[in-house]
Amino acid sequence: MAYNGSATNLRRHLFIKHDIAAAIYDSQLSQMKQKPAVSNDMSTPLPKIRQKQLDKAIVDCIIDDSLPFTTFTKSGMINLLKTFDPRYEPPSRFTIVSRVDDIYHKYVDEVK
Repeated sequence: MAYNGSATNLRRHLFIKHDIAAAIYDSQLSQMKQKPAVSNDMSTPLPKIRQKQLDKAIVDCIIDDSLPFTTFTKSGMINLLKTFDPRYEPPSRFTIVSRVDDIYHKYVDEVK
């Protein structure tokens, strides 16, 4: 990111790209709230923190509801998720298995 001496642009960047709400001025926040929450502009990527939140929600859903690992890789579920945010790419079955396995081992270690 090029620096031109403007704190406003830096604050906007931190808010949009890194989901750091504390960096944004109140006046900017009110302007941004007036815009639609989900952009149909595919040129702006989904912030990494939001991607991680959605991925975690999927893993938690699979664990809580004892769903198959492939639930969120099926076309109907992908279409549903794309309705919420077209930029979101759900994790692969292999990523889900790996994260569930990590959570399982963490839980087992805590119980010991």
